Amino acid sequence: MYLSASRDGGKTWQVLPGQHAVSDEATTNQYGEGWTGSSGTDWIDEEVDLTPFAGSEILLRFEYVTDQSYNGQGFALRDVRIPQIGLDEPGAVEGAWTPDGWLRVDAPIPEHWNLRVVRWTPQGVRVDPVAVDVDGTASFKLDESASRSMLVVAPTAPRTLLPASYSVTLSPAADKQDSPVE
Repeated sequence: MYLSASRDGGKTWQVLPGQHAVSDEATTNQYGEGWTGSSGTDWIDEEVDLTPFAGSEILLRFEYVTDQSYNGQGFALRDVRIPQIGLDEPGAVEGAWTPDGWLRVDAPIPEHWNLRVVRWTPQGVRVDPVAVDVDGTASFKLDESASRSMLVVAPTAPRTLLPASYSVTLSPAADKQDSPVE
């Protein structure tokens, strides 16, 4: 991730170094000093010197760059502040940025699910949707005439590619309490 500044309305950009930015000379395509890796479970307090731009109107951009073979999860920023121009409160940047290609999201992002049961029956293969309740639970009955059944689970949370977790519990139907579930 890079932080860059432009004095000419975005025609040219200068990469800005920070206290925790790194320059990896082994990476030949690096634009300059940037941030890489994970901060773990804690936020990193970072400062970038903007004094060379004092008195100038500039654009600042945070740029997330990957290569053709790797697309990561992106990055997160919190409490961007520039006290010299009045951006000094948590969330002050809220209305001062243009999310060109980005979304401001709260964590956690709610997960939604699409479920389908595929059944192999004497009449052929049948695919049936399964309704999912607001709380994320669903229930359905397996068709006894099916030689095989498969549950297809598709998480569909917007704005994320992170894996979702779920669990499946099989239990006998109320009218089949004495029969084992197979």
